[in-house]
Amino acid sequence: MEKTRLMRILSPAIYRHGTRQRPWRPTGGNLNLARELLQMLVQGFPQECSKLYHCLRTNDWPLLAERVHRLRGATSYCGMPALHARLKTLMEVTHGGDRERIMTELAGAEEEMERLVRIVTPD
Repeated sequence: MEKTRLMRILSPAIYRHGTRQRPWRPTGGNLNLARELLQMLVQGFPQECSKLYHCLRTNDWPLLAERVHRLRGATSYCGMPALHARLKTLMEVTHGGDRERIMTELAGAEEEMERLVRIVTPD
């Protein structure tokens, strides 16, 4: 991924939560590291969604909360505030155990992951 494309991807302008924070700051400004982390995370989204939906199907709220917590932590290193916020909400409703709300928030998080995959994945 070329530097200008990475900068565009990591630009706060693409995020729905409009942060002014530079998303690559957690990597110490190392754009190569930011690119690697971003690509690894985005490539893992389909598998992560599958795991999250498995927890939903089995009503395993503690495991769902744990998986969401880990995924949310990873998003903080790649500058994904919109997904980070979605996952925070999902984690909060998971603790309440309301299946309908969990389904709604999980679908929203999945939609945001798919949006990021479309942005990051070259045409």
